[in-house]
Amino acid sequence: MSKKHHPKDIEQLLTDQTTVILEAVDKRLATQDKRLDRRFATQNRRIYGVERKVDKVITQLDAVLKKSEDHREEDVSGAEQLRRHDDQLQDHAVRIKKLETIRHP
Repeated sequence: MSKKHHPKDIEQLLTDQTTVILEAVDKRLATQDKRLDRRFATQNRRIYGVERKVDKVITQLDAVLKKSEDHREEDVSGAEQLRRHDDQLQDHAVRIKKLETIRHP
């Protein structure tokens, strides 16, 4: 015996079936969203940790760079002072030579 379905019955069956399928898809998508949210949260924590470590390294490098710049300034200063002393020594050598030639002609 074949039972005939009315178009409205078929339409209702299709609507019900579509609703069930869409609910299953929504549930699966919600599960995927939660999984992705957890993964993103984990990645964000890792990135934050790396950023903190990089900040520490940069801070330490800044301190090293500052010391290096200070030493460079001291070196430049010292080189300038050595040049002045060398000039004075040359001047003194010339003056001594003159004095010696005056005393011992």
